[in-house]
Parts: sequence; structure tokens; C-alpha cells
Amino acid sequence: MIIKNKIRLFAPPENIWGLITDPMLMKTWNPRITAVVPITPGTPQANSQYRIRYKLAAKESNFLAEIMEYEELARLVLHFSGGNFPRRGFIQEIYEMLTDSKGTLLKQTVLIEKSGMGIAGRLSLRMRNVIGKSSGKRYLGRLKELTEGSF
Repeated sequence: MIIKNKIRLFAPPENIWGLITDPMLMKTWNPRITAVVPITPGTPQANSQYRIRYKLAAKESNFLAEIMEYEELARLVLHFSGGNFPRRGFIQEIYEMLTDSKGTLLKQTVLIEKSGMGIAGRLSLRMRNVIGKSSGKRYLGRLKELTEGSF
């Protein structure tokens, strides 16, 4: 299952990048992340790992999170595995930033693979992303408030 969202931010990429690359800071705008424990010391970069308590649909579970790709101020790929997923299940959150004269366009793609959810669960998650309280667009709206407030 793939869920896509995008938002226009009237802030430079430097104001946004730290909030999407550091899971400790992601908690400020993404309430699906309820706890973060760094495994890899130092600043976020490719191959940095974290233990993350993440709420997906109605279930909360502990996942191993790893930064798979890190192209500064351009692209980030976070990979979540373990938790309550089947053996080969995972989530990938992909963030891409494009800058133009109108500001910064942030694209978020969430890939949920082999989650163990049935058709009804996947449909419910997709609908909640579009219109529900747990909408990914609503979370990106929180990110927008944080970045534009600091600009």
C-alpha cells in the first residue's frame, strides 16, 4: 500500500530538514511516533538507527528505524521494521524536498509492505489518511506551522 501527501512550505529547506531527519524532532509534529531511543550516536545520517514506538492504525508497537537514504536538503528514506509486522513486513517513509520561487514543496510517500493488515484495515488506513483525525496531511500541517513559525 502506498500513501502520498504533499505540502507547500513557505520556509527554506534548512528550517525543514532537521524536523524530518531527526526522529527525536519528528515527534513534535508526527503523533504516530510516541517514543524514540537512538541506537546510533551523533547526528542523523545514512545508516543511523533508532528504536521507535510507532502507532499505525489502532495498534502501537516498537519498531527498528533506520535512515536508508540521506541526501541533505533533498531526500530522506526512513525504514521501519519489526514491531507487530509479519517477518518481512516494513514501512518506508520517503521525504523529498523541491525548492522553487514559491517556497519548498515537501512530498511524503509512505510505503507499507506486508503489514499483516487485511483489506478492510488497509482501506480504513487509507481513508483515515485522507479525511480522519490521523490524516498524514494534518501532520504535515503541523510541520508547516512549526517551520513557518521559525522563518
